[in-house]
Amino acid sequence: MSDPLLAPARADSDAGPFVIAVTLAADGVRDTAPHQHARGQLLGAHRGLLSVGTGQGRWLVPATDAVWLPPHAPHSLRSHGEAFSGWSVYVARADCAALPAQPCALRVSALLREAIARAASWPASQPLDPARDRLARVLLDEIVDCHAHSRAGERIGLPMPSDPRALRVAQA
Repeated sequence: MSDPLLAPARADSDAGPFVIAVTLAADGVRDTAPHQHARGQLLGAHRGLLSVGTGQGRWLVPATDAVWLPPHAPHSLRSHGEAFSGWSVYVARADCAALPAQPCALRVSALLREAIARAASWPASQPLDPARDRLARVLLDEIVDCHAHSRAGERIGLPMPSDPRALRVAQA
């Protein structure tokens, strides 16, 4: 199993900035067991493919997409390929009200991708100054907008089947 991108105590606390973005590039496969945390999480890859599992389904996530997980949503992750290069944005519970209430996949806009890259360069332990606070709020607005566009146009991801026979095949 892989180490978490954000220490569990930080992912389970609303203390600190309301948005914390992290990136990681490492050799080997990234594999996390089912877990949950108090902060919401948007996660994706810079390159390659991720599979993200939740109680509602499993998504194969290319680098153009991401998965949103609201606070306390159980999930697991596995990267595919020889190396992992990805990112996560953790959002304080109080700032998740306007974000999707259920786990979902969404297309990542260029603006969202760049806002995440900028936020990942900020010291995670320091409060946000006014300029960083504004960009973090734009980041949240972009999650909402990307989710709205993903729902309006195309369905990204598939729910897990409810028939036990089909479920066994899908899980294999």
